[in-house]
Amino acid sequence: MRIRDVIRNIGRKSLIAFLLVFVLTIAATCVGGSLTYRAIKHGILRQDELNALQAAKEFDRYLLVRKNAVMLAASITDGMLEEGRPTGAILAYLTAETQSIQRTISRDITGLYGWIKGEYLDGAAWVPDADYVATERPWYTETVADDGEVTFVKPYLDQQSMTVMMTMARVLSDGASVLALDIDLNRIQEITEEIAAKTPDSYGLVLDKTGQVIAHSDGAELGKNYLEETGTLGALVADQIFREKRTQFEAEFSGGRYVVYAEDIEGGWRCVSLVNTGTFYRPLQIILLGLLFLTLAEAAVFLAVFYRLSAKSLAISVQNVQIGAVADMYVSIYDIDFSADTIRVIRRKAKGAQGIEANQRGAQSALNRLVEMNVDAVSKPVMLPFVEIDALVDRMQHADTATEEFLSTEKKWCRARFAVAERGPGGRAARVLLMVELIDEEKRRRDNLKLLSETDQMTGINNRVAGEKKIRALVNGGTGGMFVMLDIDKFKGINDRFGHDAGDEVIVAVARVMVAVFRSTDILMRLGGDEFVAYAPGVLTEEMGSPIIERLFHSIGNTKIERLADYPLFVSTGVAFCQNNQVLPFSELYKRADSCAYESKKKPGNAVTYYRE
Repeated sequence: MRIRDVIRNIGRKSLIAFLLVFVLTIAATCVGGSLTYRAIKHGILRQDELNALQAAKEFDRYLLVRKNAVMLAASITDGMLEEGRPTGAILAYLTAETQSIQRTISRDITGLYGWIKGEYLDGAAWVPDADYVATERPWYTETVADDGEVTFVKPYLDQQSMTVMMTMARVLSDGASVLALDIDLNRIQEITEEIAAKTPDSYGLVLDKTGQVIAHSDGAELGKNYLEETGTLGALVADQIFREKRTQFEAEFSGGRYVVYAEDIEGGWRCVSLVNTGTFYRPLQIILLGLLFLTLAEAAVFLAVFYRLSAKSLAISVQNVQIGAVADMYVSIYDIDFSADTIRVIRRKAKGAQGIEANQRGAQSALNRLVEMNVDAVSKPVMLPFVEIDALVDRMQHADTATEEFLSTEKKWCRARFAVAERGPGGRAARVLLMVELIDEEKRRRDNLKLLSETDQMTGINNRVAGEKKIRALVNGGTGGMFVMLDIDKFKGINDRFGHDAGDEVIVAVARVMVAVFRSTDILMRLGGDEFVAYAPGVLTEEMGSPIIERLFHSIGNTKIERLADYPLFVSTGVAFCQNNQVLPFSELYKRADSCAYESKKKPGNAVTYYRE
């Protein structure tokens, strides 16, 4: 048919009416899309603002508690100076206050210290090297030069633990003494990640007053200074916030459009939230395109009615192509009729499946033969019950599909899928399709990603998330054991004296010792920094655990690290036991072992303390 003939058959009035409806539909789509766009944009702006405000509130609360601790300690120390108290009394106060702060506020605080009455005093009992000059350190020089109530010393990124560290300090009343408190900002990073995770494709970050990244939902950005960068999204955002003094704006970068909201927090820092508008606009674009496509499809269908046979033939052709494309995903497809007890081969590629003819009776025996001839021995205990017809019918009473993965005799991973093709009386499956898909590459990639996600990249043992999950599973399943907390003595001193590379070698060496000492069935993990945990299932008493700890200490003592020369390496250990069927939270086991490790720190050399009720 020619277009002229089609128009003549439709009629001019009908065609005008159709075009009018078509135009109105397009207009309604555009108006609806515009209104929806405005609503979504308003929602993005609101969500961005809420993210920044919520984060700022959390950060201010976190920082204010620590700031108040510095101010209180400085005030008391000032009073002691005015009373003429000796430095020994001041040091005793700093030590007691450090323990109190760590116990009541957080263990992310390393301790109170400072330059007081011409001496360096450290409440955490850290002894600096001989060449350490306190009055030349940033915490002293920046605080003396600052006229603020409490100085937030420029943070730095600890490359060993990938944790941002900072110092809060205050000049005392004599104008020369400074009291300081070191804090790791890991919780700031956690808050940033938690809030950013609530909004798809959004970023949260904290910048100090120099433009340095204190926290970022993308950990790779930690430690960067955006005001010193060019050509990056961070540089664009920092320039608008610090130089243009803007708190809410939109930024375009690398084809993306971001809504940015910044909020001031303690210390002159900025809490910033970025939301990629594309994530929110994309569904709208899809809907609009879908509506446009639907409108065009309606017009096409209206005209296609007059091409009856050709349109039907085209639809069938397209359907065949689609079915063929879906079928290409599977190495074999079978049609199983439960009522007739038959199995028919629909598709079978070369070596895809051996053991049955193209069409035969005895479906159960044929399925069993398929498993015997095509499934590796390691997967047969799983696959034989999977293809048992009576159980399959019950399983698919309320489901349309059932899947199971298996290893083939060719050592390739496959996925078998039963799909209901027809149901009989009572909704029972009467006929199903069995489809076998080759997923070897997908399976191995998935397993590799799972292994990477569970491994600490520096040491090769479990990371905190994976290790904690495995220990919880054992304890919740009733498997008791020995929970060991291990901390490297004077690790900060090793980093300061020999460098962070040497510190990294020490961490790796301790991890290797643990792998050698503990059993392959024991769970080893790195908590972070220089802290490790081991859980030995079945080790339930000190008598059983003591030889293991002794081997650990012996191996630590024999560990030689070239960078450390003759510097001795010691560890402090805390041990807690969980009995069989005694379900203890991971946090409780950690608390018990950690308190014991803290006691071991007070002892010279390798030391262990066992938790006793």
